[in-house]
Amino acid sequence: MVYSLAQEIEKLDVEVELIVGDDASTDTEIQNSYYQLENLPYVRLIKNKTNLGREKTRVLLARAAQYNWLLFLDADVIPQKKNFIDLFIKQITKDENTDVIFGGIKYQEKPTNAQFLLRWKYGKANEEQSLKQRKNNTYKSLVTGAICIQKHVFLKYTLVLNHVYGLDMVLAYQLKKAKTAIKHINNAVFHLGLENNETFVHKTEDALKSIILLENKNIISNNFRPIQQAFLKLKKLKLISSCNLIYKTLAKLLVLNLKSNSPNLFCFNLYRMLYFCHLKQVNSLGNEN
Repeated sequence: MVYSLAQEIEKLDVEVELIVGDDASTDTEIQNSYYQLENLPYVRLIKNKTNLGREKTRVLLARAAQYNWLLFLDADVIPQKKNFIDLFIKQITKDENTDVIFGGIKYQEKPTNAQFLLRWKYGKANEEQSLKQRKNNTYKSLVTGAICIQKHVFLKYTLVLNHVYGLDMVLAYQLKKAKTAIKHINNAVFHLGLENNETFVHKTEDALKSIILLENKNIISNNFRPIQQAFLKLKKLKLISSCNLIYKTLAKLLVLNLKSNSPNLFCFNLYRMLYFCHLKQVNSLGNEN
């Protein structure tokens, strides 16, 4: 990805720098690739001596950047179009009042290894959205793995929290609360980094725990994410106890399906909802003690 971006930058008439951040990687292949990257024009490499995590590393990169606009790209994405950077530059030039630009996320063809199907199915159904869909959910559809944002906006609204998974929602919520100007365009990246089924289930559980933690700390509202809204509806209908009973009965069977070679997205969504209800009950009991 770095090479293709560097090639595009050479053809542009504006000043662009490409900063590669390494969060104390120990992978020999990755380390060896840096020798070639450092010789590329427009490319600068920043290496962390210790693992700081995604958000802290991004803050360091933002502070090191020379220019007012930042384009963050995770290591597991690749641009869909060859004029990827140019499309962002044109949008920046077109509308000076914009704070954030998002081009969308796409997924490539169905993976041949069934152990990566769950993450792919979820991404296709939830993260891969049309321009119209994203415009209708301006903030909630943001994915910070590929986001263009003004430097001062990013530094102002990014919260660095330790041991919290899924901080995308924190930035999205802060941007919404501040009523920042978001522009959605057609300039997607392909997300290549698919976790295997078991890992994705565990990461999903961690993300749900993070939502409750962020709620408790008043960092996000209790109705920002769709799953929070669904929980409030179930609570209003007095169905939480029933959901917890179903969770105790079906949880193991649902997880078996999700970790299998034929994971079902309905089972995944059901498990997420039931697990969230379970976590809320545990959290409620903990607050009473």
